[in-house]
Amino acid sequence: MVMEKLQAYLPKPLMEMIDDLVARGIYPSRQEVVREALAKYLPRVLRRIQRFEAEKYADGGGGREALPNSL
Repeated sequence: MVMEKLQAYLPKPLMEMIDDLVARGIYPSRQEVVREALAKYLPRVLRRIQRFEAEKYADGGGGREALPNSL
């Protein structure tokens, strides 16, 4: 798999959680923590968006209303 670089600023509490996972030996690096977290989270978000859109169109609505904040 080809990797691309992403640089991001994270809140200190998230960084502390990431560092804790690495310090405990659960992950070998910060990069692995972030990669796995995104790989698990993003597909769930996309499925929820797809369900929301499918329900919206099934109900006869065609407009793009805001998605629920509970993603």
